Amino acid sequence: MDRRPFKTHARLAAVATALLACVCVGGEVEDHYRVAAGHYAQRRWETALDEFRSFLSLYPEHPLSVSIPFFQGEALHQLRRYDEAHDRYAHYLSQLDPQQYLVHARFRLGECSTLLGKHQRALEELDRFLELHSHDVRQGHANLFRGQSLLALEQADRAREAYLKSLEQLQETKADLSLTNKCRFGLAKALLVTGEPAQARRFFTFIVGAGGPLADDALAEMIVHDSTDEVAADVARFREKFWSSLHRERVELFEARRLQRLGRHLDAAETLLDVVDETTAADPGAEMLFEAGRSCHLAGDNLRALRCFEQIQLRWPDAENADNAMYASILLADSEDTGARCEAFAQAHPDSPFLPETRELYGEWQIQHGQYEAAAENLRALRCDLQTSPADEVRAAYLLLLALVGCGENAEAAELAATIDCDLLPSALLPGMHSAHGDALMKEGRLVEASAAFAKCLPLTQGAARSRCAAQRAICLAQYRQIEEAMEMLSLMDRGARRDEAARFVAAQAIRVGALAEAELLLGEVGDKKLNSSELASLASAQWEAGHRDQALSRLTQLQQRFADAAETHQLTLRWARIMEREGQGELAEPQFVWLSQNGVGGMQRAGRFLVGRRLEQTGRDEQAVHVLEPLAAETARLATHVKSSDDASAVVDAPRDAVLYHLAWALADLRKMDQARGVFADLAALDEPTPLRTDAVLRAAKLEFKSGQPKLAARRLDLALPDLAGHRLQPDLLLLRGHIAVAERDWSVAIERLEQLMALCDAAAPQQPLSSPSLAEAHFLLGEAYYRTRRFSDSRTQMARSTQILDELRVPGADADADTSPRWQPMLALRSAQLMAQAKQWREAADLATSLLNDFPQFSLRHEAAYLLGRALAARAQFNAARQAYARVLAMPAAKGTVTAAKAQWMIGETYFHQRQYTAAISAYHRVELLHEHEEWQALALTQAAKCHRQIGNEHEASRLLADVQRRFPHSRGARETAKEGQE
Repeated sequence: MDRRPFKTHARLAAVATALLACVCVGGEVEDHYRVAAGHYAQRRWETALDEFRSFLSLYPEHPLSVSIPFFQGEALHQLRRYDEAHDRYAHYLSQLDPQQYLVHARFRLGECSTLLGKHQRALEELDRFLELHSHDVRQGHANLFRGQSLLALEQADRAREAYLKSLEQLQETKADLSLTNKCRFGLAKALLVTGEPAQARRFFTFIVGAGGPLADDALAEMIVHDSTDEVAADVARFREKFWSSLHRERVELFEARRLQRLGRHLDAAETLLDVVDETTAADPGAEMLFEAGRSCHLAGDNLRALRCFEQIQLRWPDAENADNAMYASILLADSEDTGARCEAFAQAHPDSPFLPETRELYGEWQIQHGQYEAAAENLRALRCDLQTSPADEVRAAYLLLLALVGCGENAEAAELAATIDCDLLPSALLPGMHSAHGDALMKEGRLVEASAAFAKCLPLTQGAARSRCAAQRAICLAQYRQIEEAMEMLSLMDRGARRDEAARFVAAQAIRVGALAEAELLLGEVGDKKLNSSELASLASAQWEAGHRDQALSRLTQLQQRFADAAETHQLTLRWARIMEREGQGELAEPQFVWLSQNGVGGMQRAGRFLVGRRLEQTGRDEQAVHVLEPLAAETARLATHVKSSDDASAVVDAPRDAVLYHLAWALADLRKMDQARGVFADLAALDEPTPLRTDAVLRAAKLEFKSGQPKLAARRLDLALPDLAGHRLQPDLLLLRGHIAVAERDWSVAIERLEQLMALCDAAAPQQPLSSPSLAEAHFLLGEAYYRTRRFSDSRTQMARSTQILDELRVPGADADADTSPRWQPMLALRSAQLMAQAKQWREAADLATSLLNDFPQFSLRHEAAYLLGRALAARAQFNAARQAYARVLAMPAAKGTVTAAKAQWMIGETYFHQRQYTAAISAYHRVELLHEHEEWQALALTQAAKCHRQIGNEHEASRLLADVQRRFPHSRGARETAKEGQE
């Protein structure tokens, strides 16, 4: 029903006339009232409200003020601000003598409450009006509003009575037809609720016949509540007379559902699609599209149905049925799109009742596309959230089992499979469940249980699936030494690649348990030409270990001929040759070393060459040894050392460079080529390997690399050497150099670690220091610097003090502190000491140290930092004039130009003036920061402080301008943030 008030404009004219008539004499108060009344009479509601509000504030006790709340309520009523209007009417009625507009105000209270939807309050107010003013002409209107509120409160019987009484009263007062039809429409709605559709249709028919604004509403209601054959004719009449009605969608939706019930699904879809393109509201647009999609699906046109469901997501994503439509589109769309659609569904509808089914579809899609980990995470969460039938829970568990096996979570998969009720699982899924269960158990090493699972799977499968189960069960049986049973499983399989693969595995297990005859049989079935190097090598190794060396060597020859490039061939050749060499059979080992040197790859080939060269050198064939070892030494930069033999003795897997150089050097020495031998020994000293000859060279090389601008290379060299040098005499020197490099590279954690390690060594060695005093002083300074940079100020002060003490003990009395004999880092030591005093707020000591530094080190590049620190210390002690001199000294130093220290110094000059309340001088100093120093943070802070100074001297306009400049020019600065925060506060 239209909720607009009734006949308001007719009353307004009368009220406005009364307003103007009540003031008949002039005067300031009366003129003010006449202005407000004039605006009211001209329907300038907002202006009238402002004037009435002004009048009340100026003349609250004036007699004319009594009626103003009523007129305010009327104006607000016209502006449809019913809540505020209700308050003004209530205020008017609360006064001592509201007689003039009492009846109208009481009526308006109930009317406003009804229009606001506060129906319980409306009933109380309307009942009071009807009781107190039983002969008022608005009785019919009041009962009409009562009927509306009662119907909204689902009190249909009482609503019917109220509408009947209203209709009788309105007809008595000869109300216009549009108003009585509104009453008839409400009455018909109440009759529908009370189960009297025939009576309701009589009233709806009257309204349709009378025409007017409610005719389409009435006909729409007749259609949607009609169960007779007349409905088709009513629909046709509605389409003819009310094509553009707001109820058209509702009527067409009802007609489409009628057609669906008749099995005319395509007609139903066409009916809805003809209308929905013109529909803008989600209700009923989304419902119409959904029904159209459902009709298309029932008619077999899934592509068109999918488009309907997708249109809901595009046009009305927040519609009530948007999740249902999106779920339907997932079911109908191409399977390749399922993943993306499911993800979109979860984001768009996290609370949808269709979310569990969507997540299950998503999990299935993830499994199909190999996304096992994501599927497992999704399906775990789904099982926790799932509150559906046991069959759905079992299916979700089955999918989770597949995902867990796919991502290697086999323990969880095995535990889950044991809980699945196979009776609730569809028979088509049982083979997959048993197979996945077996795979999980197998990977967990629970071979007996895995074998049982595959045994359950076997009778349920055929073809390739059966062969896979048999192969997996054979593998399980072989792993717990049931070789004969495994071979029986292999007999169930057809010949082919899968059977050969399983036979190879069972043969490998047979070799491990010593069943060499069975292994030979299985590998014979596979065929020699199909065997790979691993299988031949495994069989050869088993024969060697069993003492059948002739057979093993025959297999080795077969390997060398067929698989000369295989790693297994190289490993067996090297291992057995090393064993024979240790057993004193060098003449048998040497041909194998030669074969390896000619056919090996990478380290194996170099190992063979080394072993050939070593045997030549050991047997006095030095010329040949040099011929083999010299190019090997040039080729290898770093080579590994050993591989284990069968008796746990070590066997070489690459040519160790130090051993290559060692044997080459001795071969050269034996040939009396001493210069060349000495050169090779020098190369040996330069090796990265932690050999006894290498340590001195490591220290020298690292120092040279550091000085030549290669600190990372030097650091790496030291880090490789230090772990093997505990207790070595050069360990402290290497630690000091490593700490120095770390400080230079600003790697503070490494610097602290290495220098603390050095200090621990020095403390443990006291009183015999492993370092010279200058080196120890430098170590303390470097450690103090690292502590300072990591804000461990107390520890830093301790180290700086120890360094200073050592330097003072070394200083020659009367020598210049800035002399060439002073360490180059001594000025920085002095600066850090002063900064640490300042950090501890020991301003006097900080000022003394800064002054000494400025006097003692005139060439120090960071003297401006010392001057700034001196200014800070003086300012902290309220010596502002002296502090300004120190800051000015900073600005005068060429090294400070363009630095942030210079900007801070200029800013601090302004601060000293500010603290002395010399605001004009402070403003000038702050502006010098803004204009002379290109550092945004300090420029912004300077303008902010200048603004504060302007406020102190009463220049609020300039202060505001400067703060606006901060926001405009430096929007990302701290000053801008503080300014914005102050503005919010």
